[in-house]
Amino acid sequence: MKASIHDALGFHPERIEKMPSGPDRVTIPYDRFAQVVNHWLGSAESDRPRLRALMPAASESSRLLLNYVLELEGGKSLLCLEVDVPRDRTLPSVAGVWPYADWWQEELSVFNGARFEGAKSREESKWQQA
Repeated sequence: MKASIHDALGFHPERIEKMPSGPDRVTIPYDRFAQVVNHWLGSAESDRPRLRALMPAASESSRLLLNYVLELEGGKSLLCLEVDVPRDRTLPSVAGVWPYADWWQEELSVFNGARFEGAKSREESKWQQA
């Protein structure tokens, strides 16, 4: 599993938390997330993990924890990538990796105050035009 996590993230995380039920979890600081997104953008689409969900884990006045639930190894395992974001920071958008992430990012922006660099507005998102 460690090798597939390295392949998915582009680095060896310091700690992989084994959850009693559900996916393993890796927590990274927001400033490391741009490196991970660049790794995904530089990978062939067939080599990228699949985004299964993007949701808030916790919300405080000074920070927001976001969970990116990733499908690894062609669906054989899941990884929860938890990103700790200070409220005054902006994360890179993952819509360039997974176009359907536009909708989740917009929801997180509206309901949790998350900010994503380069994210489309609700009116621009092709998922909202259907």
